[in-house]
Amino acid sequence: MKEYSDNIITIAGMMADKNCEEFLKQVLQYCSSVITVTVKENPRTISAEELSAMAKSYCSDVTAVKDYDEAIELAYQKSGNVKPVFVFGSLYLAGAIREKLISKYNL
Repeated sequence: MKEYSDNIITIAGMMADKNCEEFLKQVLQYCSSVITVTVKENPRTISAEELSAMAKSYCSDVTAVKDYDEAIELAYQKSGNVKPVFVFGSLYLAGAIREKLISKYNL
């Protein structure tokens, strides 16, 4: 992450019973933009809005979105097809985003 420091666009979603604050503190120092989303596949999720409020302590460009499609679209807009896009926080989220990218974008 240090190699791409300040250029990383992040899609983040986490479980409320994890140490979200510490995770964000460690990871977001390398990110230029954070897009938070509620992980729909698990009832233990923290809402995109709550995660966004926490993330604002560690990154100045934070946006909460309503769903995975919006998160993907915004991440690609912000990246300009140049900056890397990382998905962080939950394997449920990573799996769901991966499925979307494979089915919708043929990646």
